[in-house]
Amino acid sequence: MSDYQIHLDDDLVTKAKQALGAKASFPIWLQKKVEQWLHIWLDNTKSMPVSHDSGLSDEALAEIVKDFPPLTQEAFPELSKSDYIEIGKSQTGRLPNGLEKWL
Repeated sequence: MSDYQIHLDDDLVTKAKQALGAKASFPIWLQKKVEQWLHIWLDNTKSMPVSHDSGLSDEALAEIVKDFPPLTQEAFPELSKSDYIEIGKSQTGRLPNGLEKWL
């Protein structure tokens, strides 16, 4: 096992500890989450082309999105203030899809 020193914002750590509750050990929780993230990241990098900036080349990205319709301004309708408030209320307390695997 390797040890690494990291620096985290004190306020952020305090909030995380409060969210985890008194029974959870923050350092152990953080270690598990970093290990989970590394496993997922390593699994995903096996199927991605290697690049110096860890991003996709223009050609690789074009191949992935070739079957999707082009995005236009019409695809993003204007939201009224009441629409925005309703969307906010409907999302309160819920995680966006796919985010659960990172927690």
